[in-house]
Parts: sequence; C-alpha cells; structure tokens
Amino acid sequence: MNRAELVEILASRNDLSKTAANAVLETLIDTIKTAVKKGDAKRTARTRQSRLTRAGGRSARDDQRKRERT
Repeated sequence: MNRAELVEILASRNDLSKTAANAVLETLIDTIKTAVKKGDAKRTARTRQSRLTRAGGRSARDDQRKRERT
C-alpha cells in the first residue's frame, strides 16, 4: 500500500477531500516521527509496546587465527 492509496481510503471512509485526507496523513506521520525521535514508546491497537533502540556492536571469531574480530 502506498501513500496515494492511504489518502484515497482516508478520503472515502471519512467524507474528506483528497487534500484534507493528505493533510491528516501528513500530520499523523509527522507526529509518529517526532515521538520516535524523542524516544517515546509507540503503541498501536492490539499490539505490544515497542521502542526504537540501537543495537550493540557485533563481534566474530576468526577460527584460523584464534582471535576475536570486531
């Protein structure tokens, strides 16, 4: 599903013009982006709470030289 399809669905289900539906979608996306940047937890209906986190560094083992690699 792309942005145009979302705008079409918003417009048809809520008796909005496509311009108004696009503005609603833009506001929703901006609000979610701002919350994620601030580190707020994100909750959606019927799903678990999730957070954006950074993964730690990875390391690998070089079996030929018997040492750790990063």
